[in-house]
Order: sequence, then structure tokens, then C-alpha cells
Amino acid sequence: MPNDNTYMIGHNVGLLTIIFMIILIILSVYIKIPYNIWKKTHEYFGLVILLTVIHILLVDKDVAAYPLLGIWVYGFLILAMWSVLYIQYFYPWFGPRYTYEVDCLEFVDKNIEITLIPRDKSMLFKPGQFVYIKFVNKDIYSEVHPYSIAYAQEDDGTIKLGIKQLGDHTRTLTKLQNGDRVILWGPYGQFSERFLTTHQDCVFVGGGIGITPFLGMWDYKLSMP
Repeated sequence: MPNDNTYMIGHNVGLLTIIFMIILIILSVYIKIPYNIWKKTHEYFGLVILLTVIHILLVDKDVAAYPLLGIWVYGFLILAMWSVLYIQYFYPWFGPRYTYEVDCLEFVDKNIEITLIPRDKSMLFKPGQFVYIKFVNKDIYSEVHPYSIAYAQEDDGTIKLGIKQLGDHTRTLTKLQNGDRVILWGPYGQFSERFLTTHQDCVFVGGGIGITPFLGMWDYKLSMP
């Protein structure tokens, strides 16, 4: 059982952890910052979990008094730590990864339509879903970004993206070249689940580049017999 000094250290670590977490939440939600910094704040939540583990170990007598509580707390902490390690170090290599290449680029005002073709296996997805993308080009930021799939052709695996130039990363996409390698992770999202399962008419309300997932759903509807 920890002594009073150790307990107080654990208490202070817990207090600092809460303050640190609040700061990260404020930076993530309430302050407008560049995407790469915003994304980095999410990665620091792994440090919050680590500090939480240290806090619990130092004030162990609170958890040790209730064995079931200890199992529950440590179980979730182990799961959380594994999730952080997986996303940071294992997901880029062992996640649902596909290799595509740029086949065609079209520029319409500040929007870019990028057509991708698979280099090996094709990605299977539902309309309205999105993917995480990394463009392999030395003139483009290497950070991974999420983008909605506008539409695809199932026969050859072609995927088209609609991207608006809004931030530092998207403005560099004008430097893309045909043949550039593209890494995709996904697909993700259940935006179109009700549309696909109910077989009822839908009214799509969207504006600007936000219409991208609707384009995939519209294309799917038009291609149905």
C-alpha cells in the first residue's frame, strides 16, 4: 500500500492530468488551428492515458479496496493503451490498406477532382463512405487526411474524390501528377446505411464540397436497375 507521500504525488498527477486533458479538448474543439496541429493534439491523448495509469498506480489503495473495480479500471486502461499503440504504430501497416495511383486531375475553381485507379486489389465500399489518404509526392504534405468518396466504378475499381482547397495541405494538391502513388485506408462511415437498407426515396440537403458523399449515393441510385 502506498504511503501518504506517494498518495499525494498520485493525487497531484491526477490533477495535472485533468488540466492537461481540458487544454487538449479546448485546442481540439474551441480554437481554430491548422489541421496538422489539431490532429497532433489528438495524439497527445495517449499521454493522458499514460498519466492516468501512473495516477492509479500511485493511489492504488482506492482501487485495491474493490477488486472488481480494479479489474474494470485496469482492463479499460490496457485496452486504451493498446488502442493508442495500434493507431500510432501498427495501423499504418496492418490496417485496411490499399495502394492506388492518380489517373486524372480536374480543376474546377477551387475544387479538385482526383481520379484514382488501383495498383493491385480494389477497395470495396458503400456510397457515402470516406477513406484516409496519404499522397506520396515530395511536394505534398505527407500527413494523412480523410476524404469522402464521390463515386466509383466497380468494374475497374476506379475511385473519384472531390476536394476543396481550403487549408495548407489541400492547396498543395495542385502539385499532384498522374501516376503518383496514393495510400488509402478504409473505408469508414455509415452515412448511407438507412438509404441503402430502407429502399425509400431520400431528399439530400448539402452545400459546397459537403455534397461529395451525396454524389456517391446519387450515382449508386442511378446505376441501380
